Amino acid sequence: MILYMLDIKKIKKRIYKYLILSVFFLAFGLIYEMFSHGVYSNYMLYAFAIPLIFGFIVYLIIYKFNLNRYLSELGMSIYNTFILMLTLGSIMKGFLDIYGTTNKLIFIYFILSIVLIIISVVANVIYNFKKKDGDIMKEIEKGEVKLNVVNEKKVGENMKEKIILFVLGCLVGGLIATGSFFSYTKANSCNNNNNQNVQIQDTAKHEMPSGRPNSQDETNKHQRKSRSNTTDENRTSDKENSNTNS
Repeated sequence: MILYMLDIKKIKKRIYKYLILSVFFLAFGLIYEMFSHGVYSNYMLYAFAIPLIFGFIVYLIIYKFNLNRYLSELGMSIYNTFILMLTLGSIMKGFLDIYGTTNKLIFIYFILSIVLIIISVVANVIYNFKKKDGDIMKEIEKGEVKLNVVNEKKVGENMKEKIILFVLGCLVGGLIATGSFFSYTKANSCNNNNNQNVQIQDTAKHEMPSGRPNSQDETNKHQRKSRSNTTDENRTSDKENSNTNS
């Protein structure tokens, strides 16, 4: 497998790119929280910290100390996928928390993030071993690189590397799309069920069952009957007293 040294020009572009992404996710999280009716999630609110720390700050350190000579283009491309996967996983977890539901598949984002960072580290380690043997490239002044690969065998290996990256990108993209669609469908289904349950409970509170008298009405009825019986007894007693006097 052919590994190329990370280009210093690409590092500059990625520094600005991750700074813009951090600001975007920060604004997105704050705006979304404003319209979430007081419900918030730390996963959504602090998702911007992932591209800020792992992207902007890491690439700034690489650029400042010229660490690109120890890093391969392939390894750092996988590292960029790790940042994207972890950020999307945090945002999706924030969506679910705000909707008040859960999804068993959300952990896949975090597992894939761990796998990707491990692959990135392995790729950079392999690059450094091969660089010492002189099989990949030679470094020249000012950090510029000169490739020494021109034969057909190494060109074929380069093509295999691109195919592997393409397949990996398709799998990751399909997984992200499937997880996002499933999470959105699950959240909508849970919200519909909750709304139906609330409506049923409200209807049951306001409607009285047919054929069953109210307890307050029964109490009033007994009180009226008791007063009527007392009045009849008083009338009977007065009548008897009148006859006795006669």
